[in-house]
Amino acid sequence: MFRKILYVSLAVLAVLLLALTLLASPVAKYYIEKKSPELIGRQLTVGKLRLNLWGGSLRATDLHLSEADMESDFVTLDSLYVDMNLFRLLRKEVCLKHIWLVNPEVNILQYDSLFNFSDLLQLASSDDNADDAPSGWGVGLYDIRLKDGSLVYTDQPRQSSWKLKNLKINIPGVYFSGRATDVGLAFDFPDGGHLSTKLNYEISSNNYKLDLTLAGAKLDLLLPYLRDYLTVESLGGTLGGDLSVAGNLDDITTLSISGRVGVDTLDVRYFEGRQALSLAHTHACVKSIQPFKNFYDIDSVMIDGLSAEYVLFADRLSSLDRLLVEADTNMIVADTVPDKITAEVEGDTIVLQHPVVRIGHSLLKNSRFKWIDSTLYSPMEYEVTNVRAEAMNFSLDGTNEVRAYADLQEGGNLVAHWRGGLDMTNSNQRMSLSVRNLQLNHISPYAEYYVGNKITDGRLVFVSENTIVNGRLNGTNKIDIYNCQVSKKNKSLKAEYANVPLRMAVSLLKDINGKIVFNVPVSGDINSPKFSYRKIVWRTVSNIMIKAAASPFLSLAHSSGKADGNIDMVQIDPLQPEFTSLQYEKFAQILDVINAETGFAFSLSQQFNLQQAMNAHAVFMLKRDFYKESHTLSEHLMLSDVNNIKAIKNNDKGFLSYVNALGVSGNNLQEKAFNHYGREAVKAEVMKMAEWRNKILAYYLRQGLKVPEKNIQVLTVPDDELNAYTGTSCYKVEAETIEDIQE
Repeated sequence: MFRKILYVSLAVLAVLLLALTLLASPVAKYYIEKKSPELIGRQLTVGKLRLNLWGGSLRATDLHLSEADMESDFVTLDSLYVDMNLFRLLRKEVCLKHIWLVNPEVNILQYDSLFNFSDLLQLASSDDNADDAPSGWGVGLYDIRLKDGSLVYTDQPRQSSWKLKNLKINIPGVYFSGRATDVGLAFDFPDGGHLSTKLNYEISSNNYKLDLTLAGAKLDLLLPYLRDYLTVESLGGTLGGDLSVAGNLDDITTLSISGRVGVDTLDVRYFEGRQALSLAHTHACVKSIQPFKNFYDIDSVMIDGLSAEYVLFADRLSSLDRLLVEADTNMIVADTVPDKITAEVEGDTIVLQHPVVRIGHSLLKNSRFKWIDSTLYSPMEYEVTNVRAEAMNFSLDGTNEVRAYADLQEGGNLVAHWRGGLDMTNSNQRMSLSVRNLQLNHISPYAEYYVGNKITDGRLVFVSENTIVNGRLNGTNKIDIYNCQVSKKNKSLKAEYANVPLRMAVSLLKDINGKIVFNVPVSGDINSPKFSYRKIVWRTVSNIMIKAAASPFLSLAHSSGKADGNIDMVQIDPLQPEFTSLQYEKFAQILDVINAETGFAFSLSQQFNLQQAMNAHAVFMLKRDFYKESHTLSEHLMLSDVNNIKAIKNNDKGFLSYVNALGVSGNNLQEKAFNHYGREAVKAEVMKMAEWRNKILAYYLRQGLKVPEKNIQVLTVPDDELNAYTGTSCYKVEAETIEDIQE
């Protein structure tokens, strides 16, 4: 009987075990699909499920995890294989020998700050409050593999979508103590490019090291995110490099980055498809970057084939304004940069120290920059090419040295050198700039805009040497211009410095070889808010031009080396009928300057105070008529006669008797003379003498004149000017360019 019971029991047990084996898979499949909406809020379906209770393995195919709407798929999986070592459970250890996932496809959607898996994260977070597993249990995860995966990421606010393909993950084992866990991840970017990573992580110490290798990743993937900051229309180029990121999860400040990163064929376009920036290649070799310690140690930075433009549009917005997204007007900008900056990371306050930056070798080569200014009356476009700049051991706190070179249009070149610290106010500086063979017609739009003249020809050499010691700047600027040609001032333009006589000044400042050379010293305290290098140079240059134009003939005399005192003025006596020997010597010097300047027209203007001359001549006329009674005089008085007449004293008895005998009224000799001769008659004689002097001077000049006679005139200024004149009686020499007269 006992044997029968045993056989029956074993048979029943076998049947139960067989039933359990046969029913475990469909029951599990049914339970999963039935209860998943309740447990995780999503539908999980399984095509086939095979559960081996005795071998401890699970194999599932055609898995689908829905979105929260229960309609579309969040995750799909061709197959899942999990293999557990059941005997380890007897030793209170969970050991998964294999976890294999084949061809998983994940669809990630972002809605503002939320994702389509945010509900799952909340569910996992709530589970964290549940009771932990019994203590003393060990966990072992080995041979975790994912292959042929893909991830589709869609950022709805930015209307961006891209897909990672050929996703592979390989984890030989997850170790919770004793050994570090290695994780390998690799995938392909859409439209080319590949990323592979290797993570080494030790749970017991929380130390980690992540190695990344990136090749051929298209930069246009970043375009939707750049548009948060830049108004970029298109972005081209590829990104690659090898980087290592190491640190400790318990201390975020240990984060350190090293390796190499580079960009090829960068092309950035913005407003109306304009190219803001392009380059052939750039790379940086990073020794160590520790961002939470403000430490940046870079071995080298190289930029090859950079091409950039800076545009000032007609609406006075620049290309930088067009490129940048409009900033928050409520943003507060600090006046100074503090030595220490605090940041809060997960509730902990981190103090960022004063930045330490070192770049071993910086090189810019084969580059070009274009300047376009459409705010002027005549738009300007200028490009410098073959730009090269190099620096060694650049740092924020040390002494740096940078040398730069560039080719200018039509054979010019630029050389710049700077040595000093970045703190311009507290460190000594030495700066030099040399611009050679600059064609001045290229900067003509600025001359037209600021002073109203165009520059049609000419070449410039500019050399500037500057030093700053203890905040005090001292510099010299040598300006060397040859064959500068300037158009007539356009008075219809509202030039900012319309009072600067550029055309006249250029003509006057030229030497006999057509060169203009002068030095502009600059000095001042750069810490002063009123200090402006540009304004000092411009004010000095404009003052030179204004001074030259204010006394053009004197400027010509100085430039020709024929200056002798105030050569542009010859003093006279309004009552003298002839010139003295000294006056003839002055006129001879003037004639030398006139003959040396063929591009100018000259005028010698006689000017004196008419009323004062009439007052003196009225009395002179009384003395002259008194003198005639005892002397025979010619129509034009001789100089000796004039001197004799002037020698007669006003209180001479014979002269006074002569005046009284005329029987004219008046309180003094001057009134009696005007009453006797009449004011118009006195004025006529004064003007007649002036005209006579003009004839004598004109005749003298014609005898020695080598320039066309039409280019010189001798005249007396009009009566209204004579009446208002208060200066020295003289002939004033004026000069004017022939082009100005003809136009």
